Amino acid sequence: MMLQRVGEPQVSPDGRWVAFRAIKVDRLPPDVSEAFQLFTTLQRLGVPSKMLYFPDEGHWVLKPQNSQLCYKTVNQWVDTWVKK
Repeated sequence: MMLQRVGEPQVSPDGRWVAFRAIKVDRLPPDVSEAFQLFTTLQRLGVPSKMLYFPDEGHWVLKPQNSQLCYKTVNQWVDTWVKK
């Protein structure tokens, strides 16, 4: 999978502009690849599990449609596994 990540910000001398460099990477970041490994392990062990992956989001899910799906999935998990 080819991804891009953003490099360090560079501020213009007058302080009016900030530039970022897009850096191509040919593998998933460690936290994402570890999440896939954990999910795969859970699936192989027969643990009921779901994985949501939003490649266009960071650590916070900010896009409304992604956020709705995320909260819906978490709430379904709570309703299923936590007794009221």
